Amino acid sequence: MEKIKLENIICAVLKKYDGHMYNSTLTKFIYLIDITNSYNTGWQLTNVKWIKEKYGPFSWDIIRTVEKFPTLFNIQYDAATNTKHIFLKDNTLTIDTAISNLISEIAAKVPNPHNEIDAFVEYIYKTPPMLHLSFERTFGQEIDIEGIMQAERSIDEIDEEYSNEPDFDEALEYLANN
Repeated sequence: MEKIKLENIICAVLKKYDGHMYNSTLTKFIYLIDITNSYNTGWQLTNVKWIKEKYGPFSWDIIRTVEKFPTLFNIQYDAATNTKHIFLKDNTLTIDTAISNLISEIAAKVPNPHNEIDAFVEYIYKTPPMLHLSFERTFGQEIDIEGIMQAERSIDEIDEEYSNEPDFDEALEYLANN
């Protein structure tokens, strides 16, 4: 699968979630798409440059893309809560099957961002890139999603290959303690 236009991914995510999402949850869901695709294939599905911020992964690319396509999206801004609610204007758009399947795979694993927002955000904080960067207290740092997820996949492959070896757990414990 090659890089997909961000506006098409946004349409697909919004379509999955009843045609609307807040910008913050949409941004985090697209981050999940990128980390999942990076784990599966070795590269992000989007060209988004992800930054670690106080509230998790962030990029201006999502809201800027939404603003760039007023024929596809509508934005409602709530000044009282400083939030942007994004709506898909045409919920009958045809979505690429591979993208739709990837979004469904992710949606099946994560708490629903509409009615389980706290659990959804907690899930984001526990993803490998966020855990990797949790040791560094600086915000504004670019997240190397591809590098982190490739390392995660390598660890999983080693674990799968050697976990049945009798000395594997002992070796892991030794490495963790030394």
